Amino acid sequence: MDILRGPSQLGHEGRSTLAWLRAGAGMIFAAGSWMLFLSAGAPSASASTLNGTATLEYEGAPLDTREYPSTQRFTVVLPSGASCTGDTSHDSTHVYSYLVPEGTNLSDVTFTSFPSVGLGLVDTKGWYFSQSGADTAPGRPRGGDSSSGRPDKRLPDQDSYSGRIIGIPTNFDFASLIKHRYSKLTGTSGLLYTGTVPSASGVWETGLACVSRGGTLTDNWNTEVTFSYSSSDPNRFVWTSTPGPDSSDNGPWLPEIAWAAVLPVAGIAVLGGWLWLHNRRKTRQTRHA
Repeated sequence: MDILRGPSQLGHEGRSTLAWLRAGAGMIFAAGSWMLFLSAGAPSASASTLNGTATLEYEGAPLDTREYPSTQRFTVVLPSGASCTGDTSHDSTHVYSYLVPEGTNLSDVTFTSFPSVGLGLVDTKGWYFSQSGADTAPGRPRGGDSSSGRPDKRLPDQDSYSGRIIGIPTNFDFASLIKHRYSKLTGTSGLLYTGTVPSASGVWETGLACVSRGGTLTDNWNTEVTFSYSSSDPNRFVWTSTPGPDSSDNGPWLPEIAWAAVLPVAGIAVLGGWLWLHNRRKTRQTRHA
């Protein structure tokens, strides 16, 4: 015996539930469709990249296979065609280098003249690299090198209109962080912030970040660097690197466009479920009749 009730037998509660299902499906579908429309029409220089992979290299060879001395020179290599989401001409996007302790949320770091948390990448002369503002970092030489006419600021380049990052310097090193007094070697604020000599160490995240007007992080490419005490190194530390995101990250970053894609699908799923229930009920009503 079929005990499924027809529409006249469902009562006010059943009809109300079906009405809410229809309305909910319509609202979810409409919201997702509108987000897709806005995202498709919004201009952008490129797709946003957060926690992308950067590699430290020297003369074309990746520095990720062994321990390296503190004085090892390197450059930061990004994926081919790496670009900031915005650009300098349209939304005042600038490029900054960073070196922050493992587990730091880079979105909480303020980039003006120098990162508000941690350190940055410096060259063998002790110059911090960013693309905007006057530097106020501790220990940094000021006023430029009068003997060579070197300007006060040397910058990684970013194409003003496309946001593409070009011309990254090739003479970074970590020894200069100690030699030019950007950081102590040990202690809670030092490069080797964990443990004590001779087992002191520190895990840091380094790379390049794109920051738009207002200080909003839009893109970054990262390498994880581990510093360890070494009595044989002239600066008392060596380092290793692992290209890629912070290993302590809780999960991958998901772009906002994902919601624009998910909401219409959810709406279709709810609507499809209602249609299936509706047709099933009609079929059983016919059988009942």
